Amino acid sequence: MQPEELTERIKRMVAEVTELPADSLVMDAPLEGFGIDSLDVVKLAARFERAFGITITTEELLRIKNLSDIVNEVGRKVAR
Repeated sequence: MQPEELTERIKRMVAEVTELPADSLVMDAPLEGFGIDSLDVVKLAARFERAFGITITTEELLRIKNLSDIVNEVGRKVAR
């Protein structure tokens, strides 16, 4: 999967969970700025597992600070 495609898929998933427009999600903005809470983190982890066939623990997601971090982590796991 190309990095641009991965980025867009993740942005769409985050947009669905946060109910924000995908084009309003800034890659280096803090996740808290999107209104992401602990329940949203669990929802995102489940979506990533289904969509990409990977496991990202809730603890890993809680350490992630922004969308760029998510894309990097998912990309690293998908490449395995």
